[in-house]
Amino acid sequence: MAAVRASTIKDDAQPTRTVCLALKIADTERHHAMARAGGDGNQDYIPARSFTVLGYEWQIDYDPDGHHPNHVERYVKLRVPSRVLRPMAEVAAVCPRFRQGDSKEVPLVSRAVLEASGHLGRDGNCFVQCKMELSCGERAGLPPRDLGQDLGDLLRSQNGADVTFVVGAASFRAHRLLLTARSPVFAAELAGSLTDETHRIKDMDADTFRALLLFIYTDTLPPQLEHMDRWLGTWKEDQEAVSMARRLLDAADRYGVERLKVICEKKACVSVGVGTVAADLVLAERRGYRKLKARCIEFLVASPADLHAVAAAGGFKLLEASCPSVLTQIVTAVAARNCQLLGLGRR
Repeated sequence: MAAVRASTIKDDAQPTRTVCLALKIADTERHHAMARAGGDGNQDYIPARSFTVLGYEWQIDYDPDGHHPNHVERYVKLRVPSRVLRPMAEVAAVCPRFRQGDSKEVPLVSRAVLEASGHLGRDGNCFVQCKMELSCGERAGLPPRDLGQDLGDLLRSQNGADVTFVVGAASFRAHRLLLTARSPVFAAELAGSLTDETHRIKDMDADTFRALLLFIYTDTLPPQLEHMDRWLGTWKEDQEAVSMARRLLDAADRYGVERLKVICEKKACVSVGVGTVAADLVLAERRGYRKLKARCIEFLVASPADLHAVAAAGGFKLLEASCPSVLTQIVTAVAARNCQLLGLGRR
């Protein structure tokens, strides 16, 4: 019998929930002996007790010596009875039979690989974690939520737009009702203004304003920021993302879009480097971005080589001219770090 522990993780930003199942696998030696004696372990699943998650009845059966459809060797397999599932891409790639409408079996790993891995305990037990994502809409037989997509289409189509913003040489049509609901600054600026009035935005580029509108309408980031911390693109694309994170942080702060502000400050923190740290400190000190300021000082204190590189590039001159008090904080932090290292060296 496989013992099951189920837990639910809810992400309010996504229309899905993740269910994590930890199965304690027992009785594997019985099945292994059965296979050696010529029995077919594939026909003898070990049933797990049923359990309820997200209003659904679930059961996962376990076979420690099943057949893989494309291999001769024995495989550890799972079976999910009476459920129609769409497998994750990595599962579908290695298990052709596990398709929508046919969720009978999921080969996990060959017995030989499992026994050589060291994950099988002396008592023949091991643990398997199953991760399933359920669409919240599917629970009620409804299609997925698409409010963000619909509002994005509304922004792109400009249907019913009643206010125009001019940013440099570009113009943007938008909907004052949605802007005032999402931004207290827009609410104040647009209060009492005439329909179809034009507003000129200063000290902001068109790409940044476009990204700001996208987030206000859809709660999503532009592509270059969406996976900025992974950085799989070219160096040029990385630099564009670094710049956009800081410009969009400034725009979010300016218009009071707090969620976007928090997200962009985190993006700025993960991209602090020799080329940005001085300007980041000036920005953080002037705007009160405490997390970004702390990250910049941490970056400078952590590496003497980076500290010298910033000084050689004129970063400290910028700080001296713009916010000299920050220089004092950096010197204090570096001194404290050196004292800590010297103290450890004496022990």
